[in-house]
Amino acid sequence: MTVSPNTIIGSLVWRTREALNRNAAFLDALAGYYYAPNCLVDGKFGFWHFPGTQAEISAVLLKLGEAVNGSMLKFPAVLNFQSIRQQRKGDAVTLNYNLAIAGSVKSTWTTREREAELFERVLRPVYDEFMRQAALSGYFLTDYGLPPHDYYEVFTTGGNAAQIKDLYGEHVDAIELHNLSLVLKPLCQRQLEQIATENDRVTENIADLLSV
Repeated sequence: MTVSPNTIIGSLVWRTREALNRNAAFLDALAGYYYAPNCLVDGKFGFWHFPGTQAEISAVLLKLGEAVNGSMLKFPAVLNFQSIRQQRKGDAVTLNYNLAIAGSVKSTWTTREREAELFERVLRPVYDEFMRQAALSGYFLTDYGLPPHDYYEVFTTGGNAAQIKDLYGEHVDAIELHNLSLVLKPLCQRQLEQIATENDRVTENIADLLSV
């Protein structure tokens, strides 16, 4: 059975969220983040997953921004840009992702303020835990160290800030992971079902939250 590459990332997002909600040091640091109230859903850290083309992701985030509680359901998030290249050789499948771990910033913040507020408190810890969960999942063949990828810390303090606001409905900075290469192990039915369940849990309460 072929598993959806998007479902795999959704599963890792859920695992990352759960792990960070057990991390007292992370939650203490998060409390000092200016946008911390928007990161908490029923007192728990919210971490979301938006797969799609850039236009599709933009449309979803702009629509969420119109909802009463939409700001709680946008960021921090993994933006999972399509298409996802799959290299297949025999039974081996290598998935190549382009992801952004994005969070909210004030447009007036300097690079130094963005680093202290967002990158140190939120984005870097989220990235570290996300990669840790990829290793712990047992779904991938990994050598020692992290799966190969290009890592960029993107501070949108320049001329593209207005364009970012138009795309996502607010100002955001991000850690971008380009060409994240994950070699998928053969997965049993139980693992496939677990991945699907965990992916669904990322968004299972969104309808209720939007109706409050």
